[in-house]
Amino acid sequence: MEQLLEFANDVVSRIDNSFDVLKVWFRDGAHFHLNGYDNKQNWCLQGAAFVDGTVTSKRYCVVLSNNFIPVIQSDPEFDLMWFIEVGAGPHRISNVFALLEEHF
Repeated sequence: MEQLLEFANDVVSRIDNSFDVLKVWFRDGAHFHLNGYDNKQNWCLQGAAFVDGTVTSKRYCVVLSNNFIPVIQSDPEFDLMWFIEVGAGPHRISNVFALLEEHF
């Protein structure tokens, strides 16, 4: 919890110092029921990278490597960008951390 508070304070400080929030990428996930049920209050699609099946750390690395990272690396201001990850299990595995550390 202390790390989250420290991070939040750092972000607030950067925003106060003209930090460009448009250079922050948030990653989140959703699941869809095959019977058509959806909770319209809790979901939003914001991108075009989808995984057919269960998201594992291996599949997640493939999506990052093939879809997300190459696209944002082409932006001239890539070095100023932040990528904020959620705490879901497949996203918190060493191979995912290694890939993100390599590029961010």
